[in-house]
Amino acid sequence: MKVLIGILVFLLFTVNANQACRVRGKIYEDGDTWIERNFEFECIESIDGSWRTKITACLAPGGFRISVGTEFIEAGMKYTCTKEPGGRVKFAYNPV
Repeated sequence: MKVLIGILVFLLFTVNANQACRVRGKIYEDGDTWIERNFEFECIESIDGSWRTKITACLAPGGFRISVGTEFIEAGMKYTCTKEPGGRVKFAYNPV
């Protein structure tokens, strides 16, 4: 009986451990967001049960949040956050 309980606990832990995004030792659940460098990431659970991370925005100096696919102009600077054809997100800013 102790072996069966141990196996059951192991299986429950294993299933729960795979139901999240693991990034640099931290665990994020579906819909959680976090910031790394100049990007905001989101943890997403796919329909098939797999998990992935997605860049949802770029962060400009001063903390301005710029959604992917948009641009922002302030104080003579143009900030852009674009998704390139290969899926890579690029953040750039230049004088207007």
